[in-house]
Amino acid sequence: IEVGDAQFDRDIRSWAPVSQVLSGESDSTGDRFAGLVSAPWGTLFTTAAPVRHGDDLVGVVAVSMPVPKVRPITWR
Repeated sequence: IEVGDAQFDRDIRSWAPVSQVLSGESDSTGDRFAGLVSAPWGTLFTTAAPVRHGDDLVGVVAVSMPVPKVRPITWR
């Protein structure tokens, strides 16, 4: 699905960061996840976090950017 410059994958539940949030996973840094995912239009860097109403998981917010547009980060 495309809306303006945005594109949406109907299979987003299969993306690792989204799937981890939906399954209620957490690790030593919390319940937000990031990773590279393969979308029909290319590889994306994606972050995902839970949306909660009280203690209930009601959704996921995910933000992605095409890998070529992610600026390299240099740690010194």
